[in-house]
Amino acid sequence: MKTIAFYTFGCKTNQYETQVMKESVLKQFKIIEKNEYADIYVINTCAVTKPASDQARQLLRKLQKQNPNAHVIYTGCDSYLIDKVDYLDSRNVHIVGNSYKNDILSALSCTRDTSLQTKTYSIEKCVSSWDKSRPFIKIQEGCENFCTYCVVAHLRGKQRSKDEALVLDEIKSFVNQGFREIVLTGTNIGSYKDLKQLLKKINQLELDFRVRLSSIEPMYVDNELIDIISDGKFAKHLHIPLQSASNRILELAKRHYTSVDFEKIVNYASLKGIFLGTDII
Repeated sequence: MKTIAFYTFGCKTNQYETQVMKESVLKQFKIIEKNEYADIYVINTCAVTKPASDQARQLLRKLQKQNPNAHVIYTGCDSYLIDKVDYLDSRNVHIVGNSYKNDILSALSCTRDTSLQTKTYSIEKCVSSWDKSRPFIKIQEGCENFCTYCVVAHLRGKQRSKDEALVLDEIKSFVNQGFREIVLTGTNIGSYKDLKQLLKKINQLELDFRVRLSSIEPMYVDNELIDIISDGKFAKHLHIPLQSASNRILELAKRHYTSVDFEKIVNYASLKGIFLGTDII
């Protein structure tokens, strides 16, 4: 049986998508450790910062030199940004957009496809296993905020939400496997079609577990959402990126809130016993 190895850079969403890819090839390939020689390497890239892109490109060149006969599938967000000068010219390199993660082996039939169509794809695929202590469940894809400093909205396509029933089934499957904490993730989870309703339905599941939300933007956080998180099956923690306390900078960055809005969130979350984490540029 031929072998395949996976490298993952970046966010929780990427980690979930790597698991989707792994489960899709189990019957055809033996998945081996990253430091072993493989017939196929898959690099699931990140482009949220320049160092993230640089690391993935360096890895691509390294694998080409170490194992020139292997096929290297370079997917993820940096696939849209990488240029031909960034790697050795070879028919064994396949630069493909995010949609190929749903059928990763189809990438072997082309050398490059980062067309617009690869940014808008179904997100209904689910995973059935996880090799770490806290499984991630991708509930949403895409971003339409277009903050001036962020490239992600240009790479992940339009906002779309996974069917609520699929999310609930994934949660139940993981809890039945013995997992006790599950993380909901996505490119912009606050834009999920009805996040509050989903959280309420999760809270109604008669199972022993808790759910943690990954990063959520301030414009999607209100008192009702905080009330839901403060009760029931949820980790009493939210990560809400502030980015800047300057209203002028927030406006220039096209962040649709003010420092006063953020302060109100902090005050109410504190009142309800919710711990907060944040990012500041």
